[in-house]
Amino acid sequence: MSSISMPLPISTPIPMPMPTPHYSEDLLAKELSQLSFKDRNDYQDEIHCVTCLAIDETQILIEESIHELQIEIDNKIPDTGKTAYLQSQRTVKGRTFVNSRQFRLRFLRYELFNIQKSAIRMLKWLDKACDLFGAVVLERPIRLSADFTVEEQKVFRKGYVQLMPVRAFGTGRRVVCCLPYDEGWYTTSKQIILKILMYTSWVIGNDIDSQRKGTVLISMFEPSFPQKPTHEAPLRPSDHWLMTVRTSAMHICTPDTPFFRLRRNFFTMAIGSNNRTRLRLHIGTPIELRYILQVYGIPIDSIPITYTGKMKLSFVRQWLRIRNMIEDQEKLIANNFSTNNIIVEAPYPNDILFKQGDSFTSHPGNEMLRTLIDSKVKQLYEMENSKPSKKKELILEIMDEMQHTYSGRFLYWHQCSHMSDCWWVVLHINGNTNTDQKIVFSKIEPKFRKQYYKKQQQQKVIKTRYINEQQELILHQNNMVTDAQKNNSINCGDGNNYDSDTTMATHHDSSNDSDVSGNFLRAPPPKLYSRRFLV
Repeated sequence: MSSISMPLPISTPIPMPMPTPHYSEDLLAKELSQLSFKDRNDYQDEIHCVTCLAIDETQILIEESIHELQIEIDNKIPDTGKTAYLQSQRTVKGRTFVNSRQFRLRFLRYELFNIQKSAIRMLKWLDKACDLFGAVVLERPIRLSADFTVEEQKVFRKGYVQLMPVRAFGTGRRVVCCLPYDEGWYTTSKQIILKILMYTSWVIGNDIDSQRKGTVLISMFEPSFPQKPTHEAPLRPSDHWLMTVRTSAMHICTPDTPFFRLRRNFFTMAIGSNNRTRLRLHIGTPIELRYILQVYGIPIDSIPITYTGKMKLSFVRQWLRIRNMIEDQEKLIANNFSTNNIIVEAPYPNDILFKQGDSFTSHPGNEMLRTLIDSKVKQLYEMENSKPSKKKELILEIMDEMQHTYSGRFLYWHQCSHMSDCWWVVLHINGNTNTDQKIVFSKIEPKFRKQYYKKQQQQKVIKTRYINEQQELILHQNNMVTDAQKNNSINCGDGNNYDSDTTMATHHDSSNDSDVSGNFLRAPPPKLYSRRFLV
């Protein structure tokens, strides 16, 4: 009897659950609800550029943290987790660079002086840097001219990753913009994009203030951008170790379309739970997105893309040229060549900016300078018999207070004679030469003189108004006295007329106004009118 073989059931694959349209928002809300009330408020304030989570640093804290970091690396992390670090310790240059105080403080400040996390991040960063740039970055900082090929620099100049020229309002953080505006973003090797991101983060970390406060990352998408998600390689776990400066806030700005909604969901899942607490998703038109970012302290005028989707590439190309100049300057300093020409990429909020034809009235440092000038002008005006030299003393006091009390620097917009690029240069008012001090004095003195003249004009107006008011008051008092005298004279004249008229009336009517008893009845006096009122 032949047995009929029954066909085996075909196992149908279980489809992977696709994220819902609001999956990313639901995931963010779920993770935020799991935080404590204090942590949630701290993250919100830092994202809005209101506060900074950096702890107060002391010399004792720094020394103890660096010592504990070395113990953590030597004793608690196996050799398999510190391959690049062990390689750096084999050379003198490697030990000098990796074991330096400045290098290790980057990672301690990144993790808010958590020793275990700082050690892991430093070792992972060394592994990733060695993988992208080679063993040479274990002995010196990453350099644009030496560690990027000509083709890679061309990709850099396309502006997919740009560092904004101004800082965020409030805390003064640096802002990085990622703009995949054409198909080159998807066809370019992912390794080049990672190298650009790592170098940009390293440059931001050269500033101690940025190490403490962190940076802001903005990824903007326009409807005109190509929509080819299949060409984009997924994020790997090792890609999270690129940064040497913590991301204080992350903004993803997209149109409200199904494609970008799906893309937001994938990005939210890929960045990890540690970064999702700093993530904010924004949906709307280009104008709406800029107004939303403005609420978070982002200078929207400096975003390197117009409202119509056109890219702004002038600053990123100028920044790359200035970076080459700064790196050449650092080489001279390393070879014991001293220079006072310090180039500033992005001024601090407390810095005072001097530029021909631009007063920077909205810059916080310039606003503080104007307030200080007003107070000194008032002080000078209230002095009696002030000498001309007193004005110079007050201007020097303004310069000293701005530098030491408000921690501000005086920056001058410099343009090289043989280049079209311009940059900010620090003016040293306490240097060996008085050249910079004279420049700063020449910039402040006209403002002081103008404000003093304005104060004089205001006082003249106030004095003239006071004199006019006093004269009007005296005239009014004189008029009142004159009217009172006239009224008294009128009353006196009316009284004499009243007495004579009354006597005459009594004399003529006395014979007729008698009663039976013979008593005289006095009639009521007639109405009396002064002659001046008779017509």
